[in-house]
Amino acid sequence: MIIAIADKNLFQSNEEYIQHMIHLTKDVDYLILRKEDDINSIKQIVEYVDPNKIILYSNEDLCHKLSIHNLHLPEYRINHIKNEKINYSYSVHSFEHIQKIYNGANFILISTIFSTSCKPNKKPLNRNLIKKITSEFSDKIVALGGIDEQHLECVKKMNFKHIAIRSKLMDKEYKKLIQKARELGF
Repeated sequence: MIIAIADKNLFQSNEEYIQHMIHLTKDVDYLILRKEDDINSIKQIVEYVDPNKIILYSNEDLCHKLSIHNLHLPEYRINHIKNEKINYSYSVHSFEHIQKIYNGANFILISTIFSTSCKPNKKPLNRNLIKKITSEFSDKIVALGGIDEQHLECVKKMNFKHIAIRSKLMDKEYKKLIQKARELGF
């Protein structure tokens, strides 16, 4: 599974951003639209994209308004009261949090796997912790952070079955990255 995480700040215009997201969703399994996105941009994207491929970040009310059934929550909201009509995914950074939410999550993003420009001060997770996580929970765990074409094989060797990518998928040349990821079984 490949998840794209939208980043509106990497585009010159809102129109360019919307068009890129519409095209990108044809090549990925899910697209996470982040809290920076305004409602009108989200509505325009949803108009042209299968709503089952859209995941909204942290805004359950907007999920209901737009009939989107996928919601992504940050680690500090793991105790959020669940709605049975919503599929939940989470971003977490510890083994204990994964244990706590594993059964109630559609999938779980863990980061940071590699150094990344998005979070330059955050150190990558310890390789022993990654090994422990992927050996116990690999089916729902998604690698995030610093993943590019050069890192894909390493991510696969770490026993990840799924990846999430932000910056590199916002580039116009993203298809080469997607192709290599698909060839590796993501």
